[in-house]
Amino acid sequence: MANQIIGDVRVYSRHHKECKRKDEPSYLKCGCVKWMQYTVDGKTMRESANTRSLAGLKVAAERKTKELRGEAPALQESTKTVEAAVTEWLDFRAQNGVGNKKAARLGEKLVAWCKENRVPYLHQVTTEHTTQFRNSLPYRTATSSSLKVHWSAMR
Repeated sequence: MANQIIGDVRVYSRHHKECKRKDEPSYLKCGCVKWMQYTVDGKTMRESANTRSLAGLKVAAERKTKELRGEAPALQESTKTVEAAVTEWLDFRAQNGVGNKKAARLGEKLVAWCKENRVPYLHQVTTEHTTQFRNSLPYRTATSSSLKVHWSAMR
């Protein structure tokens, strides 16, 4: 197993039993829970990075490295929820005179999907998540343009 190191922290995935990469803890690009391992006073410590995204893992590992080195912690990463981001986006569209009916409907579906799939924060959303969300939408793809219209609003 190749170790993935960020700063002073070894990072790895604890894969879901159905993950295609379940036998590769060093594979970090999936949506499985990310963990960190480090040493304090000769003891090996492990803790969850509280993220499923590679970007979130990098932030958590860098923060833990600073903590281990006794440096001042960086400013807290934005903890904007997907729900808050959708609301902010709809407000922005309304201020600019863009119609919100389809966007609001799709935003509601995104928020519900994220809650169901335990992806509450915006920084946790990965490309894999957006693909899974898109594929979960109940639109016909071969004979209807509704998916294309709704997805273009969301993009």
